[in-house]
Amino acid sequence: MGYYKTAKICLNGHLISNNIENHSADYPFCTSCGSKTITICQNCQAPIHGYYHIEGVVFFGEPTVPAFCHNCGEPYPWTKTFLETAEDMVDMFDELTPEQKLQLKETFPDLIVETPKSKLAALQASKLINGFNSAGKDIFISMLKEKVIDSLFLLMHLN
Repeated sequence: MGYYKTAKICLNGHLISNNIENHSADYPFCTSCGSKTITICQNCQAPIHGYYHIEGVVFFGEPTVPAFCHNCGEPYPWTKTFLETAEDMVDMFDELTPEQKLQLKETFPDLIVETPKSKLAALQASKLINGFNSAGKDIFISMLKEKVIDSLFLLMHLN
């Protein structure tokens, strides 16, 4: 059975280290953006899960940054900022009705993590985004590509 090492991540979501126990990660601020770095959930103080260590096994995959705390379920600061930014951007699209804006905003939590509703959320979001005509559409799609768990499915429906 394995266990998680502690990660150090900046408030904007840049991974500093996925294993602070074995690698010196004494960076109080991010070298990419200058933001403060954290190793614990700011809501419940649980350590942020980093590398999953299994004795005798070497992992070569890409390290991931968790979206939500494993202990309390609250979004980490970078997730909260993404959701707030995405919602603010949706509010700027005049071609959507208030109801459509709300529908699109409600898809975001299921787009950034794998849930039983993720594929439905991707379909709903893509149908609404296809209605965008404004210059901000490309910027919005680019932002979603970075965070959406099922981005290929979403992007197949975007023209």
